[in-house]
Amino acid sequence: MVPTVSQQLAAIRHTIAKTIMPALDPSADFAQEQAGLVLASLDWAMDVVESEHRYELVEHAEYRTLLEALIALEPGAGEDEARRAIDAAAAPPADLAALRAATVELKALAQEAFFALTATPDAPGALEARRLVTAVARSQSKRESAWARMTGFPANVDGSVGEVLAAQAAA
Repeated sequence: MVPTVSQQLAAIRHTIAKTIMPALDPSADFAQEQAGLVLASLDWAMDVVESEHRYELVEHAEYRTLLEALIALEPGAGEDEARRAIDAAAAPPADLAALRAATVELKALAQEAFFALTATPDAPGALEARRLVTAVARSQSKRESAWARMTGFPANVDGSVGEVLAAQAAA
C-alpha cells in the first residue's frame, strides 16, 4: 500500500519529534526553536491537506456564482469572456492545479465586473454588486481563517477547515 500524504507527513513528524529533537543539544535554543517550528508546520499541513481539493471546489463554485450574478446586473463589456469562464466552470477541473487556475480566472473576471459596476458610486447595480462581493468576502474570510487556524493567527475560528467547507458547500 502506498502511504497517503497525511500518513507520510505524520511519519516525518514522528521521526522529528521522537528522534531528532531529543538528539539536539538542549542548550541549542535556536535549533530547538527551529525544530519546533518545523513540527508546527507539519501539524498545520496535516490539518489541511485532506481539505485542499474541497477548499478549491467550494471557492470555485462561489466565484462562478458571483460572476454570474454580477454580469446579470449589467450585461455588457467583458460579458463574452465572463460567459465563457462561467460555462467552462460548470464542470470544474479534477486536477488541483487546473482547478486553482480556473478559480483565479473567475476571481479576476468577477473583479473586473465589480469594478465596472461600481465605477460610479450611484451607478445602477452598484449597491447590489457591493452586497454580493461583501457576502463572498465574508465567506472567503471564514474559509481562510479555518485554513490558518493551526497557525495561531486567526481569532474566532468557526471550526476546522473541513467543518467550514462542509457548511459552505451545503449553503
